[in-house]
Amino acid sequence: MPLLSFPFFDMIGEERSLMRKFFMITSLVILLVSGAVTAPLRFAIIGDRAGGVDQEAFDTVIDDIVRMRPDFVLTVGDISDNALDEEWDKALNSLSRLAVPVYYVPGNNDIIDDTTRDLFTQKTGFPPFYSFDKGPVHFIVLDNSCVEKAGDMGEEQLSWLEKDLKKTRKTKTTLVFMHKPFWADGIARQKEDPLHTLFVKYGVDAVFTGHWHQYAHNVFDAVDYYLVGSSGGRFPFENESLGMFYQFLWCTVDAEGFHTALLKAGSTFPEDLMTIQEEQAVFALTDGSKAVFTDRTRGEIVFPAAAGEEAEFPLTLHAVGNWDLALPGTVTVLPGRETRVPFSLVQKGEFFPHPSLSADYPLGRGKSVPLSLTVSPPRILHAGKGTTPPLLDGKLDDEAWDKAQPVSAFCDLSGRPVNDLRMSVRFYRTDEALFIGARIPRNGAVTSRLTERDSAVYQEDAVGFLFSADSRHVFQLYINSLGTLWDTRFDLKAGSGDTDWNGEWTAAVAQDNDSWVLEARIPYTLLETDGTAPILCNMRRRGERGENALLTPAWNLAPQGYGRIDP
Repeated sequence: MPLLSFPFFDMIGEERSLMRKFFMITSLVILLVSGAVTAPLRFAIIGDRAGGVDQEAFDTVIDDIVRMRPDFVLTVGDISDNALDEEWDKALNSLSRLAVPVYYVPGNNDIIDDTTRDLFTQKTGFPPFYSFDKGPVHFIVLDNSCVEKAGDMGEEQLSWLEKDLKKTRKTKTTLVFMHKPFWADGIARQKEDPLHTLFVKYGVDAVFTGHWHQYAHNVFDAVDYYLVGSSGGRFPFENESLGMFYQFLWCTVDAEGFHTALLKAGSTFPEDLMTIQEEQAVFALTDGSKAVFTDRTRGEIVFPAAAGEEAEFPLTLHAVGNWDLALPGTVTVLPGRETRVPFSLVQKGEFFPHPSLSADYPLGRGKSVPLSLTVSPPRILHAGKGTTPPLLDGKLDDEAWDKAQPVSAFCDLSGRPVNDLRMSVRFYRTDEALFIGARIPRNGAVTSRLTERDSAVYQEDAVGFLFSADSRHVFQLYINSLGTLWDTRFDLKAGSGDTDWNGEWTAAVAQDNDSWVLEARIPYTLLETDGTAPILCNMRRRGERGENALLTPAWNLAPQGYGRIDP
């Protein structure tokens, strides 16, 4: 019976499934054996280690290559340093972590005389020049370690090279490796270059060299020339755009041809770089580290429970002249424990700027999380109080506003003071409502045109407010210079926001030459309070250059960072 005429129609269930798998596997084996399917060939090329060895950088390169699992590895020479036996042992100890064959090219720090030529072979298991095949690729290794031009490489080696090239001419991808870049002073300068002539004649695809500790690549007469940079040998300075950094080449040969990728040392990472527990700890630290005030002058720096082990770390204080911040210089953290660091803060001048601190929180396993936070004290916004509300006419000339203390000190999102704003705001409380009176400099970069309620007035010449009376509900209000209102309500416990919500607040605006005046009435019922509790408030105004002017840096849904208007 012919192989493919097996009666599947007589088979059911598991039998038919097994036969299908059998034929699929058999067909794949036949394709692989026949060469119809060829797996890509992948290998790494290591640059110089010698010339002032940076062993840590070299080991980093080896770590990268181990993780990438090539089929084999080649060097471009200078693996030892000064051809010393002990330097060979150091390098080979690192290279032993590669569980694949390594093919060595002799460099001028590997071979300096006949004795060290023998040492090269003894240490690597290879003669100074040789060739080998891997799949569809022919590799040629040359020795120019002790000479400065191709003509001095010796008749024996040059004769062998031409014979070797003839064998594989036009039948395989041919790659040549040698240490010194003779091509840089030959064909690259349009000079006579006997090696290049041979390479072109016999169809060499690429030439790989090292020696100069800097990357370069050119194509001459369809031959790719590579100068592989350092994999551990030092260089005068690091500059990625100049190809001067610790590196290695990753090479692939597949059905589409020969491909290279230049990789910087340290480009790969272990699969256990982070655990999900560590990721969650980082989020907890960056999201939850904060300064909590117990009163106006004292509080605690709170670090969430994130440490994987007991550790001590310093706190770096960034002081400002208008506040005195006192706190310990070092902190001890314990696994699974929240850390609280007491501090005191005394005002000596203007409210802004505020002091800050930074720290590298020790996560464990040698990791640390950089943290920076501003110690922003509670801002008390002194409101006028009375029974007679101001008239909303955009004039700010009512007696009620004389009782309110104007606020003219504002900050940006980082807590830095915003100067020369010419803006001020006042607050006034009655038994039924909170009133806002503000003079706002005109924003010449935008023009207010929107007149429909809940249109995007926040993109125009506008001012915004955040209010909360219970730290659960936050109300965001905006009004533009035409008096058009926009508002939304957030329920922080439910994690929801209602943009269709329309609060019953009223406002009036009036225009001046270089500013506009706002008066607004916010009923306590809108804020879902009876007026007996403090109201937390922030205000935002964007300037002509996009800069923010705020009452506090907390333009967010964390009301504890807002200013406070007492009843």
